[in-house]
Amino acid sequence: MDLQPTEEHLAVAELTRAIGLDVLAPAARKAEEERAVPDDVWRTLVDTGLTMPLSEELGGGGIPDTVTQMIAIENLAYGDPGLTMAALWGGAPALLLSRHGSPEQTAGLARLSEDPKARSAVALYEGYGRGPEDFTTTISTAPDGTVRVKGRKVAVAFAETADPLIVVGRDADTGALRASLVPVSGPAGVTVEESVRS
Repeated sequence: MDLQPTEEHLAVAELTRAIGLDVLAPAARKAEEERAVPDDVWRTLVDTGLTMPLSEELGGGGIPDTVTQMIAIENLAYGDPGLTMAALWGGAPALLLSRHGSPEQTAGLARLSEDPKARSAVALYEGYGRGPEDFTTTISTAPDGTVRVKGRKVAVAFAETADPLIVVGRDADTGALRASLVPVSGPAGVTVEESVRS
């Protein structure tokens, strides 16, 4: 096992450390006061391709390997961990859909990288330390193709404005891990509630 960083890893570390110190650190106080990532900061983070990676087929620069992404996260967080986490949470759907989505599901992803106001989210956590094997959220498909998602998720960043919102749960019949795109403003029964000011 070679633990030496490659030239690409060193370049990513240098770039993201500079963004962390020069862009994130100065914007941190304003972002905290306004409870939002400033548009110019969001644009800078998206433009790196590291926080919202899109496959080349979807018009992005490709999906970086895990080590490269971890190096980017570590160095961005040196500037401000809160802004870094917001960028990662906002980019998680792009990563999931780039790797696993159908052409129909990935059609709107370009908008996420072009519009600094656009947000997406993954509803994953259920609280109380539950891992995926303990999820109580179920996803089932009726014979007519209608998908039903039933459950409760917590700590979903950008849930109020997310498009798309990806909900992760268990298949109601097989118990296998499954995800579904859920329009927040669309179907009856989707409720988003703020639990804490954070």
